[in-house]
Amino acid sequence: AYLPVDPDYPADRIAYLFSDARPTLLITDKDTAAGLPETGVTTLTTDQLHTAGLPVTDPTNADRLDEAKTSHPVFVIYTSGST
Repeated sequence: AYLPVDPDYPADRIAYLFSDARPTLLITDKDTAAGLPETGVTTLTTDQLHTAGLPVTDPTNADRLDEAKTSHPVFVIYTSGST
């Protein structure tokens, strides 16, 4: 599932999002990564994508370890609590 995180959030808010959602991979650019708090999450920067052997096209079900199902989460959104 995709977890959008605004890099302008305070460091403690970002740390909370990561500890609560427990993502397994952070994809960002190297400049943004440098400004983020330590999360312990494996980070892949966009300049590493081509050298990581990852496809540059949308994956098919054959590319996945398990078939995508409608019961799988697509994204997680955290709000300020006022919505």
